[in-house]
Amino acid sequence: MYNPQEQREPSGCMEAIFYTRIVFGLLLVPFVMIFGVVTAVVLTFVALSYHPLLALLVLVTCTSLIVLLARWEASRVAREMPPEDR
Repeated sequence: MYNPQEQREPSGCMEAIFYTRIVFGLLLVPFVMIFGVVTAVVLTFVALSYHPLLALLVLVTCTSLIVLLARWEASRVAREMPPEDR
């Protein structure tokens, strides 16, 4: 008669949900940045179709947002990093 070995832990989907949340947490910032760049390109072309100065305004605004986000991310990483690794 077939006698399978008993499982030590019950099988379930909790581990899969846990790993999925970790992956989404890691990829959230890159996904938002990619979405923002695509949106900036589309807005630049739409603004360029109205007037070139509007496109320049969109480019300056997007550039300043990217710089602010890069500074915020650098400060966040510096806060989480132990002092001996800086």
